[in-house]
Amino acid sequence: MLNRSLAQKRIGSYPYLSVLINISLALTITGILVLLWLYAQAFSTKTQENIEVELYLRRDISSKERLSIQQSLAQKNFIAQDAKGKARIRFVSKEEAAKLLTQEVGKDFVQIIGQNPLPDVFYINLKQEYYQKSRIEPIKAELEAIEGVIEVGYKERYVLEIQRNLRIISLIFICFAVAYFVAAIVLINNAIRLALFSQRFLIRSMQLVGATADFIKRPFVIRAFWQGLISAAIATTLVVLLMQIVFVWIADLEVLHQSYYYLYVFLVLLLVGISVNVASAYWVCGKYLKMSLDDLY
Repeated sequence: MLNRSLAQKRIGSYPYLSVLINISLALTITGILVLLWLYAQAFSTKTQENIEVELYLRRDISSKERLSIQQSLAQKNFIAQDAKGKARIRFVSKEEAAKLLTQEVGKDFVQIIGQNPLPDVFYINLKQEYYQKSRIEPIKAELEAIEGVIEVGYKERYVLEIQRNLRIISLIFICFAVAYFVAAIVLINNAIRLALFSQRFLIRSMQLVGATADFIKRPFVIRAFWQGLISAAIATTLVVLLMQIVFVWIADLEVLHQSYYYLYVFLVLLLVGISVNVASAYWVCGKYLKMSLDDLY
């Protein structure tokens, strides 16, 4: 008799643990995709901001004029900033440029031709959003209008090639992410549906004694809310632990990481977990309320 009662209890009980495991696993993979998207955006930003724009100065420019140009550049809002908030401006004098070129070619070309033909150069990095042809050309014209600057150059073909490749990669990633996101929603919905399958007679019993549909759905929806919250917390913890292991294997990946990325992951998983859980519980309860008694068996 005792074994029989325990078996009946197991049949009609709600499978809390299996539901949490299924939802947490689905959300964990979703969290990894969110992190990969954040890393892709960070990589795109760093790649484009590392492209340098070259400002060639007039050969007879004075130190005072050169300092004035540097101060003017530092005030431009399109100049990227380093981790300390300083404008990313690099100056290479014609003497330094001559030494570097001599090291590359293996000969002192200054002695050969009798003079140093290289100009002083400022190298600047633009913010990522300005590396578009429609925006960088007006900036180039603005920089060339600065007194003492004779020419402004940048690797236009390289910029366009990077943008094209990043667009292709982003499109592929978005298609993959959308496909998995739909699959994750289906997996979570199926977990809730199978879990409530064991509660279908309880739902019908409450309906037969006169309970309203909203009253019947309320406890299942509340439970789904807490399941989504707990699953999001578990999934975020798993993502954090997994990334710590990945950082040991791929140390360079940590350069792209920001501590607030985990907060973004948790918020996304919280939104997905709670919304999909609650919506699934509400829909499945409504489905069982509309079923005939014969269909419940």
